[in-house]
Amino acid sequence: MSDVRLLIVLYGNYEGILKNAALCANGVLMLNVEEIFDKGLTNTELLTEDEWLIFVVAYLESVADMEGWDHFFTYNMNWYPILTNSLELASDETSLKIIENYKQHFAKLGVNFHPESIDSFLVSAESGYYESCPDWRELFSGVSEQRWYKISAYFSSRGIKICT
Repeated sequence: MSDVRLLIVLYGNYEGILKNAALCANGVLMLNVEEIFDKGLTNTELLTEDEWLIFVVAYLESVADMEGWDHFFTYNMNWYPILTNSLELASDETSLKIIENYKQHFAKLGVNFHPESIDSFLVSAESGYYESCPDWRELFSGVSEQRWYKISAYFSSRGIKICT
């Protein structure tokens, strides 16, 4: 078995990885964020463990732009542990701090950090609330380049190149 094929087999399902990965000339595994994002939107059950780490960050960025920042936390809170794990693995303290501040924001308002509680609060919130609270999406978007640099560095340390 070639070294490259052995490397892929060690990372998991050979065929599954080959569908969303390419090998550079030097045998480094390469994952494409856009392809992983599309794959996850189609069927999250097809995502590998590594792909989940990429997908959930890309998903939050995308859904925050399209549906609003709170959408992720009211409809996809089950992915929250994967999100924080991904950012922790990448040592992205800045993004983690933004998310922690968002969580603490609700704690200060007496709202449980739970999808139904957040949604119930937001539905009944007065317009003044929206005008006075931080723009979490803007804060998170503002550190996107740094975030993807750190995620890429994490995967690079594991012999995987991320294509953004």
